[in-house]
Amino acid sequence: MQYGTVLITVHSAQITQIERTEKHRFPLESSKAPIKLAAKS
Repeated sequence: MQYGTVLITVHSAQITQIERTEKHRFPLESSKAPIKLAAKS
């Protein structure tokens, strides 16, 4: 895992749960035009 979080839940001095959230980073390509979002009316 390169990016993300690990959450460890402890109850009565015992590990009861481990959650892992992984994020994927994608490189931006500078050759493409930026995406324009439509304005809300």
